Amino acid sequence: MSDSDLVEVRLIGIPLSLHRLASEHQDGLKREFAFLAGQADADPTGIPARLLTLSRELQENFQSFSSGPAAELDEALNAGEEQIDLLFLVPPSAAGAARLLADLLEEADAYCLTGKDLLTLVAPGHIVTYRNWFLDEFVRQINGERPRPWSAVQQSA
Repeated sequence: MSDSDLVEVRLIGIPLSLHRLASEHQDGLKREFAFLAGQADADPTGIPARLLTLSRELQENFQSFSSGPAAELDEALNAGEEQIDLLFLVPPSAAGAARLLADLLEEADAYCLTGKDLLTLVAPGHIVTYRNWFLDEFVRQINGERPRPWSAVQQSA
């Protein structure tokens, strides 16, 4: 795929403290899913099949979804910046991937909420709002809409 086939997605005003919290929550889910996968290899009978499928889908298909300008993001986090604007160059298919990832994370939250099959706590509301904005910006901008800064979402919340 050539650069001319890619779409620019601009995330404006990413709140780095909230991004860090969202990343930590997602990392906790990844660790628990990795543990479940190991458990399932030994004895799959105690783990709901849909939870195992969800775990595999999240790990296999979306591990690198936000890996675009990762170095720039890490640099800003390490420098103690409060916010950053990032530019992603993505194929048009990223809109569908963003929708699917949002759905899968919502489903993972439902498992977290029950406290039965996962130990990870459900994502707090402010993390869900951030996550939805982050992913929705890919869908919106790939569909031709202008970037909506985080500050606009924050003001309407």
